[in-house]
Amino acid sequence: MASNDLRDKLRKIDELRRRMAAAGARAPRPEVVRETAEPYAADPRTQPFPAPGEAELVADPDGGFLRVTHAVPLETRRGKESFAAALRVLPERIALVARDARLRNFDPRRACFIDTETSALGGGAGTFVFLLGFGFFRDDEFVVEQFLLRTPADEPAMLRHVCARARDFDATVTFFGKNFDRVRIEDKLAFWRIPSSPGIPWERHLDLCHVARRLFGGTMESCRLTSLEHEILGIERHDDLPGEECPQAFFDFARGGPSRIRAVLEHNRGDILSLPPLLARVDREVVEPSGAAQCLRIGRLHLENDDARGRGFLEDSLALAGSRPSAVRVEATLRLAREWRRGGEPGRAAQLLDELVSSEPDDPRPYLELAKDREHRARDAAGALHFAMGALARACGEGALGEAAIRRRLERLEKKAARQDCEKGTSA
Repeated sequence: MASNDLRDKLRKIDELRRRMAAAGARAPRPEVVRETAEPYAADPRTQPFPAPGEAELVADPDGGFLRVTHAVPLETRRGKESFAAALRVLPERIALVARDARLRNFDPRRACFIDTETSALGGGAGTFVFLLGFGFFRDDEFVVEQFLLRTPADEPAMLRHVCARARDFDATVTFFGKNFDRVRIEDKLAFWRIPSSPGIPWERHLDLCHVARRLFGGTMESCRLTSLEHEILGIERHDDLPGEECPQAFFDFARGGPSRIRAVLEHNRGDILSLPPLLARVDREVVEPSGAAQCLRIGRLHLENDDARGRGFLEDSLALAGSRPSAVRVEATLRLAREWRRGGEPGRAAQLLDELVSSEPDDPRPYLELAKDREHRARDAAGALHFAMGALARACGEGALGEAAIRRRLERLEKKAARQDCEKGTSA
């Protein structure tokens, strides 16, 4: 029964392939042109195929696709960072913020920078990758090659070419690629039965979206690439085509009529060109955090790796946070107190917590930490019970510091305090 179901699914996939190929064969294929210095007629965003750089046809036994190449010198600045700065990143810093030990040998010159545009955001067998941007460092420039389908039937040819092209690299850099670009590419490789290995080096994959959220999440309105460009890199895009409008622009182009395919290429190329400067900024943030929240987050990352440098970042976070109440100040104090306790300086930890209780009288967390300190370090169950009751009085809800968890601690401490009183009475 299972084998019959599998055969039915394979027949449906083959039928869908035939339909896509037939649809592609019927669609008119625009003539391949090369960029000239002549101005475009009328609106430059609505030409059959205007594209910056040089456009050429890449032939394939199954058809072909278009390639547009764009290169910028390394010293070119995009916003506040130059492309050359991305070559100076240290792999151990990148591995730290990515939480991925496989990136400890990361080399930007051996990395490919990828961004895709697809016919739909939702995925599925009917969704295809119609444009793939492929960036890389070459000599004294950063190069972006964009591979554009003429029709959906060109997709397997383009994907085979990209897989062969990517064999020269040992790492991949994307923005939101773990959730989108990689999934779409691998789905279509499986659909067209194209071997995925060797191909794009996903095993060493740096997703700068995840890294940016880790460093800047909650400190800015959004961690979308355009927001990071504006707030972190100082980049302003003008007349940028929204991503959701790119599929329709491609369909217009594939039909041979006026389209905004030039704007699609510019949008995709802009995404690729922002990845090296963002990489450089992430690397610099590890050693020069831009605020109290970033100091706290870098400190946490170091402590996750049992690196004592994390304490210094926590102290810097407290200094930057100042004396005003804030969530960053509370968390930095709590974490630093735990580190001093683990490091054999419980008195220093208790002093931090006492100061936090005074400055944040309505927060239950320092009370709970002091309860743990009194119970396990001072062996003072009565003192621990006092602080646990203080935590309960300030707790609300059933979260990590919910009433149920604190009540269980209180029950245990009451029994322990009673035993200690009994032991004191017996010894007397």
